Amino acid sequence: MQESGVLRATNLLHNKVGQPKQSDGEPNPENYFIEDNVEYYITLEQKTKGKWLPFIASDVQMQFVMLEPYYRVSMEHNNAGVYSYKFRVP
Repeated sequence: MQESGVLRATNLLHNKVGQPKQSDGEPNPENYFIEDNVEYYITLEQKTKGKWLPFIASDVQMQFVMLEPYYRVSMEHNNAGVYSYKFRVP
């Protein structure tokens, strides 16, 4: 069975800027309000030769919807496969 190319997403975390990041498994905040500054993080990994390695790409996007308007933005990444984006809730 070919494993290469399989992706997984882990550690989906978000919080208001300035508040401590949650640990994996700890609940994320449920509500944000207009003009809250938010941080969003997700770890992406790719299975290659039986090992999970950081997935590195320049075109990973997230979409944030709060009635209107819609945000669709490209995310920034580090070399460990963690993608993040900081934004102000519209």
